[in-house]
This record gives sequence, structure tokens and C-alpha cells, in this order.
Amino acid sequence: MQPFTTLQAVAVPLDVANIDTDQILPARFLKKPRSAGYGNFLFHDERRRGEAAALDAPPTPAPASW
Repeated sequence: MQPFTTLQAVAVPLDVANIDTDQILPARFLKKPRSAGYGNFLFHDERRRGEAAALDAPPTPAPASW
């Protein structure tokens, strides 16, 4: 097994004080099989309200320094 050394991903800051887990993945989608993939359901309701437009924008590369 290879050790974890690097993560390359897009980070999106959310301008909210608290995030409820039902905002991340609404419970009604947990009834679907894992093989269907939950990625399509992440922040589902916020995307439909238009409040999370940054989540749907194409990623722009930015240097990350951790």
C-alpha cells in the first residue's frame, strides 16, 4: 500500500457559519445504493436554490501552499 502524500482537488469556501450534514448529503439520497455514487447528490438542495453557484463553476487552478 502506498503512503498518502499528495491531494490535488478543488477547494470551495462556503460563506456560512454552520453546515448541517443534511446540507452536504440530504438523507433522502442515503436510500440509494452506494454503487450509484453519492457525488451527484452532494449539496443537492443548495445547488437547486442557486446559493452554491461556486460548486457548479468550472475549477480554476490556483497554487496551494499548506
